[in-house]
Amino acid sequence: MDLQEKRKAVSKFNKALKDLAKLEAEKKRIETKIENAKKIIQEFDIKINGSNI
Repeated sequence: MDLQEKRKAVSKFNKALKDLAKLEAEKKRIETKIENAKKIIQEFDIKINGSNI
């Protein structure tokens, strides 16, 4: 493996790490949105079943 191939491999690896970090952050944001939506739905469901509306 010559120097140019090594640089390409390192570049590809670094890009993968950067993409992974972005995706993990996006996953956390989406999971938070899902949890918030579940809480709202649950509160709404309690109000309907408890006739608070």
